[in-house]
Amino acid sequence: MPYHLSRARRTDELSQLLGDYEWLHGKLRAAGVAELIADFELAAGDDRLDRLRNALRLSSHVLARDVTQLPGQLIGRLGHFGNADRAMAVVAQARAESRFVWLAPVRPTLAPPGGALIQTLSGHSDGVMAVAVLAGGKQAISASWDRTLRLWDLASGQAIRTMHGHSGPVTAVAVPDGGQQAISASWDRTLTLWDLASGQAIRTMHGHSGPVTAVAVLDGAELAISASSDRTLKLWDLASGQAVRTLQGHSKTVVAVAVLSGREQAISASWDRTLKLWDLTSDEVDHTGRGHAPSEMAVAVLEGAESTISASNDQTRELWDLASTLAVNGHAGWVNAVSLLEDEKQAISASDDHTLKLWDLSSGCNRARIERGMWHCRHRCSARSSPGGTGYIAAEILSYLWSAPNCRILLCRHGSSFCRP
Repeated sequence: MPYHLSRARRTDELSQLLGDYEWLHGKLRAAGVAELIADFELAAGDDRLDRLRNALRLSSHVLARDVTQLPGQLIGRLGHFGNADRAMAVVAQARAESRFVWLAPVRPTLAPPGGALIQTLSGHSDGVMAVAVLAGGKQAISASWDRTLRLWDLASGQAIRTMHGHSGPVTAVAVPDGGQQAISASWDRTLTLWDLASGQAIRTMHGHSGPVTAVAVLDGAELAISASSDRTLKLWDLASGQAVRTLQGHSKTVVAVAVLSGREQAISASWDRTLKLWDLTSDEVDHTGRGHAPSEMAVAVLEGAESTISASNDQTRELWDLASTLAVNGHAGWVNAVSLLEDEKQAISASDDHTLKLWDLSSGCNRARIERGMWHCRHRCSARSSPGGTGYIAAEILSYLWSAPNCRILLCRHGSSFCRP
């Protein structure tokens, strides 16, 4: 019906239909929340209906599981606006729902549309350890402690496919140029190259003798570099699946690696309390840096800047020439990774609460807490055990500085890392 009204340019009738609670309820039951939200694209540009659509996006992970949550979700998210316009009349209709038992909110207590949070992606059965956004910013791939990866459609918030193959937790994921493939790192000591169109594994790469903690890809080359608890990094030829070289020099677990954009260099972080800058055309270390007291947790290179960021479980990060950071709240668990979308206006985060969240950075700038100076490391010890019985701490790998009119936002682009409690 909405499609035909749109094609006939009967915009007033389309607006009335999309703003009618009875129709929303019927469509949700018949076709699901993704199809319901898609109908609102036919009326894009109508501020009143955009607000209703955005409320449904915020609630999509709830409504996908239980359609009887519709009235409570609408009241909880749209009640903030009262009955200021016709689209909000759906709240009054929702309050009259009597076909099933539901808890009616006395006052709106859920996050309203228009804030930093856009949508929650739910589907993993355990903590989400890493996330990477594909070229174009329409899809993302996540890696989880539940041993799977999921490819997501960011417009609908639905999982396109789930990729199985690893026998241990998946700790990191990266997307090579082109966006047709992904490479994942796992606690099972392997890396796997995936065909994202089919969800099938192209090849599995063996070589590390310990859990693989991080992976990064080189720009413009079919090469990837991995970090492992076996104290080494390995450079891989993705076409053949063979290790080109092994980089040795750290005396303890290597927990993170980042590639310098446009260069054949990488920087690694280790529990041995050092950062090492590697020449990837040889096996040599260009530079070794020391700084944190206990051990390095994560490292990344700011794009467009001659700066390096390192993070440690001494609760500090070495941040240089950074004026401030932006913190947005919303996850119910620890945030393990964040990836920036291509347009630099949105970001997607991965958390131990089993979900991913899509954020509007421009909206968040007005609402989030700004911390100036040194940014303290948010970390935690988990009660869950690794294969060796050792707990772990997960931390973001920071690698992107994004400027907004009133603040500067420090976000991470790739992966996650591990360190001892």
